[in-house]
Amino acid sequence: MLKYFLTFGTDVKPQTFASPTKIELGIYNAVAYVEGAPVKFDGYLERVEAEKGFLQAVHSVNSPFEPFFSKVNELTHFLAESEDFCSGVLFDDDVVLFRDFVGLIPFFAGGHPFTITNVKREAIIHGLVPLEPGTIYDVKTGEKKNYHQQPHVRTDVNNFIDALRGAVRKFCPPKTAVFFSGGIDSLILAKIIVDAGLSPLLLTVGRAQSTDLRSAEKAAKTIGLDAVKIVVDSNDVQRSVAELEKVLGPLKPMDAAIGAAMHILSTMASEQGYYCAVIGQGADEVFGGYKKYENVLQREGYDGLHRSLMHDFSMLGLEGLVRDFTAVRLGGAYPLPLYLTKTVLSMGLNLPVTSKLTIIDGRIVRKHFLRLVCRELGLLEYVDVGKKALQYGSGIEKLVKRLR
Repeated sequence: MLKYFLTFGTDVKPQTFASPTKIELGIYNAVAYVEGAPVKFDGYLERVEAEKGFLQAVHSVNSPFEPFFSKVNELTHFLAESEDFCSGVLFDDDVVLFRDFVGLIPFFAGGHPFTITNVKREAIIHGLVPLEPGTIYDVKTGEKKNYHQQPHVRTDVNNFIDALRGAVRKFCPPKTAVFFSGGIDSLILAKIIVDAGLSPLLLTVGRAQSTDLRSAEKAAKTIGLDAVKIVVDSNDVQRSVAELEKVLGPLKPMDAAIGAAMHILSTMASEQGYYCAVIGQGADEVFGGYKKYENVLQREGYDGLHRSLMHDFSMLGLEGLVRDFTAVRLGGAYPLPLYLTKTVLSMGLNLPVTSKLTIIDGRIVRKHFLRLVCRELGLLEYVDVGKKALQYGSGIEKLVKRLR
């Protein structure tokens, strides 16, 4: 992971970088500290050019991509039209910050003096806040623009499947890994990738005899593949959490468990030469997967459920994706959240809330729409299957709590 810390005309320095490179930027007395090497591989780019800016991007592997722009209006047009995940800093006549439309890539700014970083622990130390997803911010004028508007699109099962297939064609390189728990979220994505003619590496993690290891093994066979099982113990989890907290700061048990799982999976993927890691993030918030949504529906009805879903979605780019992106990048791969690609996400957000949680024969069915997708894809055995969240199904949160 290429880490950066940019500040203006002061002696402020990053507190957590081991051996940063200092770069004098020649604009507003700006100084950047960078740690880590530039990265470029299938579908992903991280680099710094002192005269142009910093950029982190997950982008198409099938079309040319020039990440630096000479003018803000060029950047704004690109971000508004592109499906790519891009965040960074542009040095034009001013200093312009931008963050991808869902907040996949961490980006923090603010403080006195004004400081920018992609490292959450540095943000905590220096009192910085996340730049809102889909935002372009001019440091000199203080002007902030939202370049992204969710389009209204018709959503049905077949259109949704076509949108996922399009995202796979655009973003997935030949060697793609899937973080695979055996639940419907990851199973749908793996099935779509297989149908596209790719042979993804299915990776699952958990304690010995954990639910996820058993579920993943069974689900993988339904699409003609084997799941690679990573069995972990308390020592493995402790090492991963220690690495994560160097960059993310102190983690609560749930965040530590999810982050550790992501880090361990990413490490295995990159060691096998798979740098694109497909993740199912966003499916719970967009399609109504959390158990708590049943209680919200019962207490507050569909209006309350809609508010709860939108709140949780808005928090993704402020908290959950920061954790997950950092964990995956520290492991060596890069995360690709196919449910959060622009067209797929727009369909999910435009879906009536009654299609997300549906009452059938007096029983609340979560992720009802994704279950219909399963049916259409021929995954009939999984239409009615439930699954525990990653931190529980893997057993890793129990290990985290024992360590503390």
